Amino acid sequence: MGSPSTILTALNDSYALEQFNNAWSKEARSPTAYIKVIEALSYAMNQLRPDWSDNFKACLIDLVNHSLKSSIGFFEDTWYRQIHGVPTGGSLCVQLANITVFYVLDKLVYSNQDLMRQVAFVKRYIDDGADQFTGSSRQFSTWINKVNEAIAQFGLEIDEFQVENTGTFVNFLDVKFTFDDQGNLQTDLHVKETDSRSYLHFSSSPSYHSFSGIVYSQCLRLRRVINSDERLKIQLEILKEAFLESGYPKKMVENIANKVLGMKRVLERKNDHHIEQASPLTIRVISSYGSDDDLVNVVQKYEPHLGRTLSFSESECLKDPGSTSSKKEKKTNCSSLLRRQDLPLDPA
Repeated sequence: MGSPSTILTALNDSYALEQFNNAWSKEARSPTAYIKVIEALSYAMNQLRPDWSDNFKACLIDLVNHSLKSSIGFFEDTWYRQIHGVPTGGSLCVQLANITVFYVLDKLVYSNQDLMRQVAFVKRYIDDGADQFTGSSRQFSTWINKVNEAIAQFGLEIDEFQVENTGTFVNFLDVKFTFDDQGNLQTDLHVKETDSRSYLHFSSSPSYHSFSGIVYSQCLRLRRVINSDERLKIQLEILKEAFLESGYPKKMVENIANKVLGMKRVLERKNDHHIEQASPLTIRVISSYGSDDDLVNVVQKYEPHLGRTLSFSESECLKDPGSTSSKKEKKTNCSSLLRRQDLPLDPA
């Protein structure tokens, strides 16, 4: 069935929200403490997971309620229980915030044809949104006021936004975007003023490969964010200077940056065909240096019974629990243990 956080994360992947000839971005803030997160969760499940049973949905809501009621703090010799809203930093707070914002905007904005008439598309990440608006700046101001009037009943307000005409970049998270005169999307890197561009100094303890991995990952991030080779070259030069200031060897930085510059921009997730896939009819037990022999023996002995339990019988990993077989795996080192993937990838 999966943990509540896993389920909510899966739900989280299903939502989209706001940006737009006039491009704009915004951030929604709530001045009040209480929002009906449970109502939002029920709405999201009914909209996006109609195949889930009512009992399962009720169970999930009970678990979320239990998590919210467990928010307890200690201050100046006194214990406090939070009675409104979602605890900041809670294990489910990000997912619940995302679901709740989706609920409010979907119910009051996205379903309103009059409000969405001049909205070409919309994308959202939690409380940050980006849209393409097809009207003038004055029309946008009128539109954002109507949106704020609609969501005010939930204590929400879009109090920060940026709107620009064609060809001028708008900031959204770590991306700057605009549309050119031909209507093509153009992207660049957005670096906040508080970003010091400081990286782990080369005099630190990690291995050489760790440092090269840091350089490569940051260069690859630029390759994915920026869709222009000319703008990519400029940002790579800035990034290289930051690494050189942190003591990284110039040759290492130059070689990796040039390699990434020559790479094709690919946004899809890479599938590694070299990773060994476990049989979908196998219960895997990883035993390092034989230290878990007792556990392996127990699983082998009771595997037929395990295959008939609810956890295994409803698992995507075991389509035919009656014909499973255990396999004992011994790894020679920690590296191979971390690289190996012994469970099938979730098709979702």
